[in-house]
Amino acid sequence: MNLFVSGPAGGTFLEFTNINYILENDTYTLEWASKPNKTYSLFYSTDLFDWKADIDDNINLEGE
Repeated sequence: MNLFVSGPAGGTFLEFTNINYILENDTYTLEWASKPNKTYSLFYSTDLFDWKADIDDNINLEGE
């Protein structure tokens, strides 16, 4: 399970450090501790069963 969650290099579970909802424009800001040279994907679900809808599947943060 640890390999599945953290990838082949191992590590810790991905943990959001900040989640903000902006009422004025109905948007969210998500923050997490990223790792250098990693690409992230962000998926969402309206029923918590189907996670096929993606917001972005190529998020390159370079550890920021």
